[in-house]
Amino acid sequence: MDNNNQRFVRFIGIHESAIPILPAVRTVNVNAFGAVTNSGSLEPVECPFYHESLLYFFYGKPAYKINRRVDAATRILGDAAVCFVFDLASMPVLRRSFALDTGAFFGKRYDEFLPNGIVMEDFRLPDGCEWFAKLVTAFFGNNRNYFVGQPKNDVKLPALDRTSEVYRSMMQTPVSVNFDDRACTCELQFNTSISIEKSRLLTIVMPDQLSEDPEVRKILESWNVKPLPYQMRRSTPGGRTEVIIERLGDYYKANGLI
Repeated sequence: MDNNNQRFVRFIGIHESAIPILPAVRTVNVNAFGAVTNSGSLEPVECPFYHESLLYFFYGKPAYKINRRVDAATRILGDAAVCFVFDLASMPVLRRSFALDTGAFFGKRYDEFLPNGIVMEDFRLPDGCEWFAKLVTAFFGNNRNYFVGQPKNDVKLPALDRTSEVYRSMMQTPVSVNFDDRACTCELQFNTSISIEKSRLLTIVMPDQLSEDPEVRKILESWNVKPLPYQMRRSTPGGRTEVIIERLGDYYKANGLI
């Protein structure tokens, strides 16, 4: 760790963990969901930034938006989002984790907030899921505020903690044309397969058309999971994200997570 990362981690570390620990969430399209039903696992794929096979999740939030080259409104089921929601404690050891979406960083979407010298590794978090929970307390106060993207207004920082200053600035900006809620959502990277049988799958958010299909219903029963269906309307693939967040938020409230 360099000095910027050390100060960032030190500031987060003085806070208590926001409990309970939130799940790990991965969003895929229906075509990718079909591949999971065949193999029984989520498989890592080659990452162009880290040059190794990785699986990406977000801590607690379905922040990833499904995109197509042509972002037209559609009712094509294959374009719809499916969110796997896993008990984080049941999953394999993390390869690495960050306080924000690394893809947007490498895509230079944060550049307007970055002073000279700040790099991606400055936002890296230590091993252990308690660090996500501590970050939630440090910058959001509690799980609910983190989930809805409502930052604390009174985040007081040490003068030399440049990384936390950047994170606070991105978190508190009301408008951005370059990034979305992923900017302040913890990213989890795994370099191994995630088995449905071996890891604890809590629920799946999926289109109602998919959840009502007889084959899918049998698969979900074999996985011992009850889906959270959302209504499939004509929309851009990414435009359904807010509906998915609402469905998962209701589940979190019912289970005391937020």
